[in-house]
Amino acid sequence: MSGNPAAETELLRALIARISGETELCPSGAYADNEEGGVSAAPDFTAAVGELESVEAWQHLKAYVLPIGATAYPDLGEDAGEEAQAAQDAAKEAHPEQAALRGLEEGTFSARMLGDKSTYAFGDGSKQYSAVAVKSNNWPGATSVAADGGLFASVYIGNGIKQGTVIFTPAMPPVMQSNPEAVAEQDDPTQAEEQSDGEAEDGEAAEE
Repeated sequence: MSGNPAAETELLRALIARISGETELCPSGAYADNEEGGVSAAPDFTAAVGELESVEAWQHLKAYVLPIGATAYPDLGEDAGEEAQAAQDAAKEAHPEQAALRGLEEGTFSARMLGDKSTYAFGDGSKQYSAVAVKSNNWPGATSVAADGGLFASVYIGNGIKQGTVIFTPAMPPVMQSNPEAVAEQDDPTQAEEQSDGEAEDGEAAEE
């Protein structure tokens, strides 16, 4: 981690934007594009919880963050070199811009109904007390929930690591060696002892 607080704040902000762009959902029809280029909530939207049990009934709510860290590619202008333009064209082909309101990519989410699935009659209408949970398969901890009447919310409780990301974990250092056993001190041999030992070794060699 960097020692610069501003850098940490910007990193966290970018990570939140990336996760929101890929996991914040709403039921289809709950929001619509507006004239300002953004999205607006549909005032009369309502939906039975049983209609939201399929992932096809949901859509993204936030703009997709491109690998360059923005939701749209910048205008390079007429003065841009051929290499820069070619690089941007390749990036657009590999990662095209995506609108905020867009369908869910196949295999990226799974939906499940929770709670009491019974339908109860209330006057001229009906009501269900179950809820639908749509979980992201790419960002563990990202879930969108919906209840009867079109009430919904998205929440993320995770560690900020995308599924399949290779995490660098430094290897543990080896076990520290123990201290060697103490060696008893011995007196240095005298010249006579060294000469005597040498003569003894010469005698043994001669006998062999």
